[in-house]
Amino acid sequence: MATEIIDADNKSNTVLREQIAQKVKEIQKHRTEKEICTTCYDIQDASNFYPVVMELPRTLEDLKACGIDHWKLNQHPAVIILVDKINDMIGRHHLPSDKDFDKVQDAFTYCREMKNGKEK
Repeated sequence: MATEIIDADNKSNTVLREQIAQKVKEIQKHRTEKEICTTCYDIQDASNFYPVVMELPRTLEDLKACGIDHWKLNQHPAVIILVDKINDMIGRHHLPSDKDFDKVQDAFTYCREMKNGKEK
């Protein structure tokens, strides 16, 4: 009876260790906000459309993992400059109003500062 309890305990511990290891892997695969901003800032030099577009879902997922609220993702500076780059690549350039242009410029400033080590 005691050996059965110990065996069940060992199996339970093994499962728990596997679950913890899986969770650690999931946490480790996400970038920090600084890494996200750096990537989105650096991608502004890209000329190939595909990697720029593929960065968008990765950025959104990683920002969610950083704790950015789902409803605020579309206003995050990294997302703004990435979408601005996509607009530029398809010939739509900047958003129409001065207010929107200022928002893009503020987003570039935010990401550049994050890239250069100024945590927000």
